[in-house]
Amino acid sequence: MAVKYAAKHKVEQRADSYLDLIEPLLFDQNPYVKKNVGPFAIGDGLLKYFPDRVLERMGAWVLLEDEYVRWNLAKAFSSAAGRILIAESSHIISQLQQDNRPVVRERWPPSYA
Repeated sequence: MAVKYAAKHKVEQRADSYLDLIEPLLFDQNPYVKKNVGPFAIGDGLLKYFPDRVLERMGAWVLLEDEYVRWNLAKAFSSAAGRILIAESSHIISQLQQDNRPVVRERWPPSYA
C-alpha cells in the first residue's frame, strides 16, 4: 500500500523502483497481500500514475507461469485505472484469458471474461 501512496507524487524516475518493490509480492499467497497488490498497489496506484512503465513491466510479468502473478495482473484490470487501459493492454489480457487455472480464472474480472 505504501507504493500506491508514494506513486501519487508522480516522480517518473521512481517508477522502476516501485515496480521492483512490487515484483516479489506478486508471488505471495498471503490473503492480505493478494487482496492489495493487484487491485490497489498496481491498479489504483502504479497504473494510474505510470501507465506506460507499468504496462511494459506487466507485459514481462504475464510471461511468468506463476498463477499468483497472473492473478495479480488480472486483478489490476479490475481497478478504475486498469479498466481505462483495456485497449492498450489487449496483449496482456489475451494471455490472461487463456489461462484456465482456477486461481486465475476465478478472480478474473467478470466483465472481461
